[in-house]
Amino acid sequence: MGLNMDIKNIPLFNDKAKLINIGLIILSLIIAKNIYGSQMAKIKALKDNQNTEIKKNSLIGDIGMLEKKIQAYKQVLYQRDASAVISDISEMANSAQIKITSITPDKDREYAAYGEMSVRLTALAPDYHRIGDFISRLENSSGFYTIESLSMQPTSNRNMDSPDKLSFDMSVTAVIFKD
Repeated sequence: MGLNMDIKNIPLFNDKAKLINIGLIILSLIIAKNIYGSQMAKIKALKDNQNTEIKKNSLIGDIGMLEKKIQAYKQVLYQRDASAVISDISEMANSAQIKITSITPDKDREYAAYGEMSVRLTALAPDYHRIGDFISRLENSSGFYTIESLSMQPTSNRNMDSPDKLSFDMSVTAVIFKD
């Protein structure tokens, strides 16, 4: 009794139509696997592109917010002339109860995106606290001011009735944005 089998005796291989159907099913499965694999690769590429676009949109949003901030700074640092700077400084001095005796434009410096306008002022104050209040108002104002120099001395008027006991000289620079 040997293991001698004839393929013709197997019922599956007796019918050529069944054999062709099995071959077509196997071929269909191979084609389907290839199509599925290529579609999965396309889906992965689309997801990668989607993530890239989401990151780009986020960056565009950030750029938009930065542009709004730049516009806000431009409004603060808008083009101004010497009289507007002197007027602002005078108003802040009055609010701090400082008496300005003289104020004059000093020097201007130009840079690529902005300019600096300096003014020199001489003023009288009743005490150090008023001078500190004035400096605080300058540095916290909506304009961008920096104090370049400050010197103080007692007033030469020793009259006890005079409320102003300190005289000071100050150089203030305003930063001005160029369009």
